[in-house]
Amino acid sequence: MEYYLVRDLGVVTPDTVDAVVARIIGRTDGVAARYGYLDRAK
Repeated sequence: MEYYLVRDLGVVTPDTVDAVVARIIGRTDGVAARYGYLDRAK
């Protein structure tokens, strides 16, 4: 999962941290929506 989330984010600087966080959140939400059915606890 770590590789999936950071593979295209590049270097994080103080100027880009907000945009990087937004992209990580968006990708994480997308993964959760797509593969949520695999969660056995539900």
